[in-house]
Amino acid sequence: MSSHEFLVHIRIAGVPPESLAALRAAEASQARALAAAGTLRRLWRLPEGWSNVGLWCAPDLAALEDVLQTLPLKPYMTVEIYPLDPHPNDPLPETEGRQLS
Repeated sequence: MSSHEFLVHIRIAGVPPESLAALRAAEASQARALAAAGTLRRLWRLPEGWSNVGLWCAPDLAALEDVLQTLPLKPYMTVEIYPLDPHPNDPLPETEGRQLS
């Protein structure tokens, strides 16, 4: 089964202060598991509030949406998903198999 890349922009708001520490720990654990599975490839923080962008890999959009539902902070997330297609001028050569480190 082939995988597709997605750019995912996540904003988080409204987390109850009494739940924050436990949810952050659970979120970090789930992110590590998704990275180990190859689903979460890269993750960057953004300077605007509590938000990030990530490079995710999944068979299709529905599968990615299912994975995002497993995130402990999902009830507090606003998520934008952008399917990505290769660009002809991508500086990462095709021979490198798009493996990101």
